[in-house]
Amino acid sequence: MLIEIAHAMLPFLPCCALPPHPHTCTSTKRDVFPKSDLTSNGYVGDFYPLCSDLPPHHHLREGATYRLLGASSAPQLHSGDGASWENNPESPRLALDVSSPLYELLCAPNANNGGECTYPAKVVLGSTLDYSAPLAQSLSEYIPIVRTVCVSPPGSRPVYYEYVCAPCVKAAFFSDAKRVIRGSVHGDNVVDDAMCADPRTGVAGEACCLPGWEGGGNKALARRRCTYSGERMTFDAAVDRCATEGMEQCSPMRLGVNGDVQSLMCFDDNRAGYLW
Repeated sequence: MLIEIAHAMLPFLPCCALPPHPHTCTSTKRDVFPKSDLTSNGYVGDFYPLCSDLPPHHHLREGATYRLLGASSAPQLHSGDGASWENNPESPRLALDVSSPLYELLCAPNANNGGECTYPAKVVLGSTLDYSAPLAQSLSEYIPIVRTVCVSPPGSRPVYYEYVCAPCVKAAFFSDAKRVIRGSVHGDNVVDDAMCADPRTGVAGEACCLPGWEGGGNKALARRRCTYSGERMTFDAAVDRCATEGMEQCSPMRLGVNGDVQSLMCFDDNRAGYLW
């Protein structure tokens, strides 16, 4: 099993020949297969929950943690963002409504200073936020998964927070795998990059086609309906997202539709993330 902790299980760095020089550790390029623990009787991560078992909207539940990024929108603990996304208005982050419960906690207004935001360096939710009302469920953060969120008081520069997901484990082998794709899709349905993924984990975005897409043609062109650049979700959430737009989650013949502004925003960097 794989434990999702930043900088965990870095590869062993051998001694190098003189003269010495600095090494660069790239945690994302490590061996991703299960590692035995120090007792050899189990695996690293045996006592952590499965990522596929995380509850819906876990970023709004008690214990959810957010860390201040400041003026930069680039996350530090999440990988897979496009190189051109940082502070790019054409690659928007998830903007919180000023009326939302999460906005109130991250802003932390100072009542003695006209209600100006104080922006705590770290925010841990002391209780699960109440989004039971239909109006609350229409707020931007009531989505399956968040990464970087934007707190933007009227008349002030935006400030960004990164959601720190609780440590969890991804199984190296799982049932009911789905194909995820990345890069370009060519007319013969050949893709630049494809792999298997657990449909119960939020690791890819939606690819929506018009009903009847199996017959090819324009109906098999994928439309994106992401809420923010780099959004990930489970396979079922992708199916629901497409259904709300009158479309179906599909295996597209090509990506993007001319003139579809929302798709253009979501497809800003096809190499940045996978699609179901």
